Amino acid sequence: MKTIPAQLPMILHYLNQESGKENVKESLEKTYDWLSYKLSRITDHEQVKKLQAKPFDPQVQEQWRQILEDAIAEDDLYYEELEVMLKEAVALIQIKDPEGYHALLTKQRSPQTETSKSEA
Repeated sequence: MKTIPAQLPMILHYLNQESGKENVKESLEKTYDWLSYKLSRITDHEQVKKLQAKPFDPQVQEQWRQILEDAIAEDDLYYEELEVMLKEAVALIQIKDPEGYHALLTKQRSPQTETSKSEA
């Protein structure tokens, strides 16, 4: 696995934003809790929480990639299972909050612009 699944930053950003539909966030939190549980043998909960804050940051994405690779190597996480869970979560956003989904796509395509704005 050379990159983290593209869906993970989208899910984390949706959870972090103030807006967003509560029922969608509740479902995404369940997915995130599942992932945190799966990663609990590889890294502590606080590390995972810290990485949730800036999902589009390239350094954070590299840390996620490493943690996920370690979990897959240790058989604590199965890539196919991860892929299905994340795709289902993004599909939920797309169906239940189309406007939010399109905003996430835009943000994902221009993470450097957003990083520059937050540093200003």
